[in-house]
Amino acid sequence: MHWMQFFGLTLTIGGLFFWNRSEANSDRREMTGLIHAIHEEMKDFHGRLERQAAEFRGTMAKQDSEFRSTMAKQDAEFRGTMAKQDAEFNGRL
Repeated sequence: MHWMQFFGLTLTIGGLFFWNRSEANSDRREMTGLIHAIHEEMKDFHGRLERQAAEFRGTMAKQDSEFRSTMAKQDAEFRGTMAKQDAEFNGRL
């Protein structure tokens, strides 16, 4: 092999080595950026879930208190009606 061919081959292999290395670094930076973007999206998603869960718990607590007050009113009316009917029934005996 002539020394010019050897020099050209060495230069070509060295150039390909450094080109491959720079492409690998570029791919690594791109993947790191993608991973960071996915991580931020996950944090945002979990934040939205927590906010929705808190809102749901608040809504459910409000509905529960409304339901309990309605049931207490209905229970009081029912007890009053039953006491009245018992008094009428006992008066007929």
